[in-house]
Amino acid sequence: MSRQLAEKGADLLLLDNNDRALVGLSDSIQGAGFAEPGVCPLDLAVAGDDACRHLSEIISEQYGGLDILIHCAAAFHGLQPLEHVSVNQWHEMVQVNLNAPWLLSTTCLPFLRASDAGKIVFILEDERIYGLPFRGAYAASKAGLASLAQTLAEELEGSNVSVLKFYPPAMRTELRARAYHSENPKALRDPRIVASELVEKLL
Repeated sequence: MSRQLAEKGADLLLLDNNDRALVGLSDSIQGAGFAEPGVCPLDLAVAGDDACRHLSEIISEQYGGLDILIHCAAAFHGLQPLEHVSVNQWHEMVQVNLNAPWLLSTTCLPFLRASDAGKIVFILEDERIYGLPFRGAYAASKAGLASLAQTLAEELEGSNVSVLKFYPPAMRTELRARAYHSENPKALRDPRIVASELVEKLL
């Protein structure tokens, strides 16, 4: 999605817990002739107030504002019954999939309110997974994220900040392959095409 946004002329600030991946993505975008993205190493699994204050300073000092916030990170520890999910696994999935989007949204809201048309984008999961066996921690965190997105949409109604809830179709991703072992990947959508469809909704 970052590449498609850059092609549309967006100035990007990329967040990830993998420094090498961040630099590689930034280099590939710049190498393709687009504006060099900003990078901010941020581990959502442990992100708290201090990390968000640092992010706020970067947005303010280096960019002067923010128009769109996209929540697309996800943590999934594979198929397993709830009784086999470790405390650390549960905490990480809830932290990355639910707590971090709340924290980032509230941190960025002042910038989004100052924008002419601020947007918060939530990449959500098919609601049919809620209650399915062996996906308990992941599904619970994603159900919470859907509720968070709806609450923000209601609270921001009438303001200049809109909330987009995007439910992507089944795609050929590594996370999908771990959750649906027997699926034929050729029958799934190309994530690059789906990303382009989302970008068209944003810009």
